[in-house]
Amino acid sequence: MRMVSWLDLRSVAQADRLLKSDLPPLLYRNTGNIPTAKDVIPKILWLRDERPDLWRRTARLLDCKEYILFRLTGTFATDHHGASSYFLLDLHTRQWSEAACQALGIPLEMLPPAFPCTAIIGEVTDQAARETGLKAGTPVVACAGDVAWPNPALEPALQERRICASARPPGSGSQPAASPTTPCGPSGHSAISTPTSGSLPARWRPAAGR
Repeated sequence: MRMVSWLDLRSVAQADRLLKSDLPPLLYRNTGNIPTAKDVIPKILWLRDERPDLWRRTARLLDCKEYILFRLTGTFATDHHGASSYFLLDLHTRQWSEAACQALGIPLEMLPPAFPCTAIIGEVTDQAARETGLKAGTPVVACAGDVAWPNPALEPALQERRICASARPPGSGSQPAASPTTPCGPSGHSAISTPTSGSLPARWRPAAGR
């Protein structure tokens, strides 16, 4: 299976065109985020613009975790945090934003239903059991991605610093923040920033001190 990596920047033209349009205020009001070339919206637009034959055959737009959920259960599903990474989720209702999808020309029916991360979305099918060694009938939850922690339900003022392929210094709270934000836990939100190549400063800093 082939997937488009978040590091794939073939969608720069789509991102630039979007950012120069009148859509960023609408997207921010409805989703709390404004996409750049590394994000999902420009990649969807690139697929539609540059691969029309593939776009016509596309039934669902899934991230890697959502594809695994589908292969395990036969169910299309995502969690609220995973859905927010599309920058198409209304952070207040935790449903796909009809206004954002309509403005961008992205069909709502191509997006997987969004659930709380602890929701059971299906069971391991017989075929998935044969392919993975998991027990058929094992409940499968929607789960969440790597930025879903910290969980405001556990510690509201918790902050995290993470440096890997990108650097993410989020803080948590009970309401969406006036910055890029994502649902986190049953009722909380995390405000995050994502500088790409976050590990490079970590390599550079010790060298600068010598």
